[in-house]
Amino acid sequence: MSSSESSSSAATNQTDNRRVIGERGISAENSTVNVTTLDAQVANHAISATSDVSIKALDASLDFSDAAQGKAYKFAAESQNTALDSLLTTSSLVKDAYADAKGRGALTDKILIGTVVMIGLVALAAVKK
Repeated sequence: MSSSESSSSAATNQTDNRRVIGERGISAENSTVNVTTLDAQVANHAISATSDVSIKALDASLDFSDAAQGKAYKFAAESQNTALDSLLTTSSLVKDAYADAKGRGALTDKILIGTVVMIGLVALAAVKK
């Protein structure tokens, strides 16, 4: 009895070239892709719109910054003037209080001397009786 066996095998390689792409996306294998004028115009319009928004935002930011800085300087100047006015008023009040205290001190001395003299006269009158 003779037995002969034979076997064969075949290998198949397959490449999956499918891609997930977004709207207006392009996918091609071994091809040249040309961008149409419309696509270029859309891209330019998007870039221009983005630039416009950025420039407007920057301008608004600079305007806000200028206004805030102006208000800060005005507040600082007003605060400094108020502090100076308070200092001058306080200085004047202290000067007046010192002058009043000095004047009252001399008057108080005269009153005290007058009181001592009166006590002495009353004591002398009491001793004479």
